[in-house]
Amino acid sequence: MEELGELSSLLLVREGFKYGSFNDSKIEYVLAEVLFEVFKLAEDCNVDLERVFIKALEKWRTEKPRWI
Repeated sequence: MEELGELSSLLLVREGFKYGSFNDSKIEYVLAEVLFEVFKLAEDCNVDLERVFIKALEKWRTEKPRWI
């Protein structure tokens, strides 16, 4: 949760909704931290993340308009 909050704060600054400083390398690092935490959570919950991600992509492809 901490990493998501940090990412949210950085993105709010980047988009001009919040004052502060940021740089792209910090956003890259925090995104990597969030991804790592998602992998750990999937493992802890016994979720085959690759399988469900592929399933979600297939669903997205059939439900989303072509131009997206």
